Amino acid sequence: MGYPLENISQLQPIAKQAVVSLYGKTANNITIQEAEKIPLFEKPKRAWQVNVFFNNEEYNYIVQFEIKIIDGLITKVHVMHRDLIKNR
Repeated sequence: MGYPLENISQLQPIAKQAVVSLYGKTANNITIQEAEKIPLFEKPKRAWQVNVFFNNEEYNYIVQFEIKIIDGLITKVHVMHRDLIKNR
């Protein structure tokens, strides 16, 4: 993978690896819902703020990662949303 991270397609493998590392191999349907470079109103941009949707057997999740542009390291993780999957 090339650094610095310049486009969203480079973020998908990082996000997927992070979700599997944090939530286990039962995490599936891992998709990036939104990604933008931050800080929003300053230059230079230092990181990507990435919202990732996924689910496992019990829950749907939206997790926000902050990924450094320069080297792809994740510096922050925040669970934005978790809800129980109905009819299980």
